[in-house]
Amino acid sequence: MSAHKKIYLDMDGVICDFVGQYARLTQTNLSELDNWDIANYVGISPSEFWANIDEYGEAFWSTMDKYPWTDGLIDFLMFTDHLYLCTSPSQSPSCLSGKMKWIQKNLPSELHRKFFITPHKEHLAGPARILIDDSERNVEKFRRAGGKAILFPQNWNSAKITDPRTKITNELMRML
Repeated sequence: MSAHKKIYLDMDGVICDFVGQYARLTQTNLSELDNWDIANYVGISPSEFWANIDEYGEAFWSTMDKYPWTDGLIDFLMFTDHLYLCTSPSQSPSCLSGKMKWIQKNLPSELHRKFFITPHKEHLAGPARILIDDSERNVEKFRRAGGKAILFPQNWNSAKITDPRTKITNELMRML
């Protein structure tokens, strides 16, 4: 891999279980969720959705479960020092501190200061840049901005498969 390549790995929905956390804390069944609009799925407004999350503050973000594939995926991607986390924040300051605590608790120390927190991931795009994200919108915007992107498979996007690590590994090897 050339020295100028960068891999940006999303957090929520890729390595930490945002949907599961919301479902658990609000006692909402999201097992059939087939799109990312959780508020619409459960029949509440976006402001009510975020208020539910903000009620738990930093703990919502810092105590999310890792997915079963998280450690293996991170181990695979750590073959290079060009891996960065790239996550979008909510509008609550507790989101930032909670995500930092999650990173420090769950990921290797090499990643503790290798992250970007931005709702505008497309600003990081370039010919030698790869985004791995579960949001079709983020993937498309990143590609339009000149980067490469891999849609991480989840129930709420079109890349539904049962083994996300294999999909990411295969697509990434084609891009490198």
